[in-house]
Amino acid sequence: MPPLRERRADIAALLTHFVAQLSAYHGTTPPRFSRAARAAILSYPWPGKHPMSDAVRLAWDAMPDPRFLVAFGACTISGGLYAESTSTERGFLAEVGPALYVPGCPPHPLTFVRAILDLLGVR
Repeated sequence: MPPLRERRADIAALLTHFVAQLSAYHGTTPPRFSRAARAAILSYPWPGKHPMSDAVRLAWDAMPDPRFLVAFGACTISGGLYAESTSTERGFLAEVGPALYVPGCPPHPLTFVRAILDLLGVR
């Protein structure tokens, strides 16, 4: 399926669908969007870029050494349900390589604590 930026005709229908779905889930009436709000959504470029990957990279670069990456949870480790999705960006994990993998979905807090202690060599 082509990215949303190439399917501009689908945006209004997707907006209506997801707002109705969320409203039904929360037991509320779907909001009405002003013309300006709808125009802003329809005119957004939908670049297909992964803005969180940029934020993660900036945070990583800002951290002083020593630093290490922890892959926390099944979805981080393997991609989980989204492993084959084109909307996930795993380049940072491949480039940096986690020093620690904490399994679970979600991992139990004590599993995380134990893993950090093991990484640091604390017994």
